[in-house]
Amino acid sequence: MNTEFTPQNLTKALVEKFSKSEEIYLVATFGSAISNEIDIYSDIDMIICSNDMATTYGHYRDTIESISPITAVSSFYYDKPNVISEVIYLKDYKPYQKIDLTIIPYLGYLSEFNPNVFVLYENQVIDRTLKRGIVHKNKPVETLDTWTTNYMSLVIGFVKTYKRQNMEMYRYWELIKDAMIVLMFEKYNGWSKQYDRPRLSSSEFKDLFYRKINKNEFDLLTQALPQSGVLDVKHSFLVSFFLFSELLTIKSNFLKEYVNLEFLDYIRNFLQTELK
Repeated sequence: MNTEFTPQNLTKALVEKFSKSEEIYLVATFGSAISNEIDIYSDIDMIICSNDMATTYGHYRDTIESISPITAVSSFYYDKPNVISEVIYLKDYKPYQKIDLTIIPYLGYLSEFNPNVFVLYENQVIDRTLKRGIVHKNKPVETLDTWTTNYMSLVIGFVKTYKRQNMEMYRYWELIKDAMIVLMFEKYNGWSKQYDRPRLSSSEFKDLFYRKINKNEFDLLTQALPQSGVLDVKHSFLVSFFLFSELLTIKSNFLKEYVNLEFLDYIRNFLQTELK
């Protein structure tokens, strides 16, 4: 990961690349860049307007990969035509600088978007009439890999809020801790294809914690959930995540379902660097 790049530098590189595409007439940002709260932990919130969505759809990832290889992608808005909406992680950048990218025919196309944007590039001459569009796609069936990729945003959220000393860190900690315990329960009771299963019931938790698990796992769980009741949230999170990722790999192998292990390693290395 290249630590010399800041959110501002990555934003500038993206604007320079996309402004060279003839069909793109506007690039804007929103979020922390608007409120002047941007810091080294900020991601890239970017909206792009194109008068030829089909052309843009054919090359937008190549444009981004001319800056850095893409290591993982989460997509949204499957049910709407003429929308490309993704969270994109870059191999050479820390996960803080994930790109929240939306490409649409014009600002305001989707009511979900915050209209308060800051324009970074605009071509006043180009015809803004949509020439060619893209049809909507049905949302694919969730897989272990798509669930995992979406869940990694919680890991990044924890590190950000921990670094910023924000109480929101406890919410992220709880979600990862609960997911780890569910996977541990599945290890002993059968792997499930319900990926986003809720936390264990009281009886399931007791069965796991006091009857099923081996001594090594018991020791790790008591580090994540200290019996003294005194929580070291950073240590608990690290133990929980590394147990989570280990169990996830076992589940993937058992169910013979693909998981992007390169992306999982990318997140592991990020945690080891940021939470020494």
